[in-house]
Amino acid sequence: MPLARSLSANSVAHLIAPRMPAESTPARSVTAPEDYLGGRTCDVEHNVALAGLTTLGLGGPARTLVSVYDTRQIVEAVRKAGEHGEPLLILAGGSNVVVSDAGFAGTVVLLCSPGVAVVTDGAEHALVRVAAGHALDDLVQWCVAESLAGVECLSGIPGSVGAT
Repeated sequence: MPLARSLSANSVAHLIAPRMPAESTPARSVTAPEDYLGGRTCDVEHNVALAGLTTLGLGGPARTLVSVYDTRQIVEAVRKAGEHGEPLLILAGGSNVVVSDAGFAGTVVLLCSPGVAVVTDGAEHALVRVAAGHALDDLVQWCVAESLAGVECLSGIPGSVGAT
């Protein structure tokens, strides 16, 4: 069965995964979607080389790097860059992106928001909410451990669930 995936304005991805047949499925703890991101404060740095944040190892300095850990921080960082007329780059796992050695003369919002929560858990399918900054391969491993099928083919792909 194919994976159903959609992105929401909350910087999370939703997927509906069919259950893998098994004699018994281990018990799962269900976390309320609003509880899975945590409440860390954002980190702001200046003139940070982006090469260490991309899978290709390329990229000069970002004028401003804002590392965000929850949805509220993502919205605030994007809004602030817009209010100041700053060029904006949303970055997470750093795959599928090439940054010039000259760097990025604006604000880079680095999505550091991991988290997986089961929204609905049925006998045949589960609806799972995944934060945009969650590593894709970690999601695959979690789904396999939870006996959810449909994302195994994504194993080994660098990057995150919701952004480059």
